[in-house]
Amino acid sequence: MGIHLLHKFVPAFIYHFDWDLQVYSSELSESDEFLCIASDGLWDILGPSQVASIVSQEMLAHGDIQKAAEKLVRQVDIRRGEDNTGVILVKLQ
Repeated sequence: MGIHLLHKFVPAFIYHFDWDLQVYSSELSESDEFLCIASDGLWDILGPSQVASIVSQEMLAHGDIQKAAEKLVRQVDIRRGEDNTGVILVKLQ
C-alpha cells in the first residue's frame, strides 16, 4: 500500500519523510536463494554477509522465510539498533 493511500485508512495519519534513497541494481543468478529488501535500520547494523548467513541458517533450520525475516529484526534489536527496521525477504528457490 502506498504511503499516499494510508491517510484513507488512518485519518489522523500525518507523515513526513526525509528520504536518502539509495538504489542498487544487480543481475540475479540461478544460485541466488533469496532477495532481501530492507530499510537502513537493518543495513546500518548488519552487513550483507551477516544477513546472508542469518537467513541461510534460518532457512536450513526451519525452511520458513518469515522466521528468517523475524530473526533479522531480532538481531538488530539485540544489537541496539536505534532506527526502525523494515525487512522484506523474497524466496527465489
